[in-house]
Amino acid sequence: MAESIFVRTFDDSTISVSVSPDTSVLELKKTISDQLNLLEEDYLISFEGSILEDNKLLSDYDISRNTTFHLIPTLPGGRVFKINPNLVKIAAKYRWERRICRRCYARLPARATQCRKKKCRSRNIREKAELKVHKP
Repeated sequence: MAESIFVRTFDDSTISVSVSPDTSVLELKKTISDQLNLLEEDYLISFEGSILEDNKLLSDYDISRNTTFHLIPTLPGGRVFKINPNLVKIAAKYRWERRICRRCYARLPARATQCRKKKCRSRNIREKAELKVHKP
């Protein structure tokens, strides 16, 4: 039995879609995409404040007749690129493999045992913190 549901689009207009409860969210997205001439990857579907997962059925979300869904645009963001491994090694040598004086915060070579500054000469030295690398 097909049920009528409503979908609120980006420009605050509402469209009506007929779907059965055993329809998957991905099939609903395809139906909406056909009506609005959008790509399925360009938006998410929200219901009662939560984003619907593509692999679940509408019956999993206890959806009844005359339910309203909201379309949420997905925004492209972030830049994924690979750095040449040789450049990573050079950067590690000059920036990451260092030690830090705990008293005056001077940057020291990797094999230093005491601070290089004349006024400090402290032996209280720590390794430089690891660089946090974003892993996609």
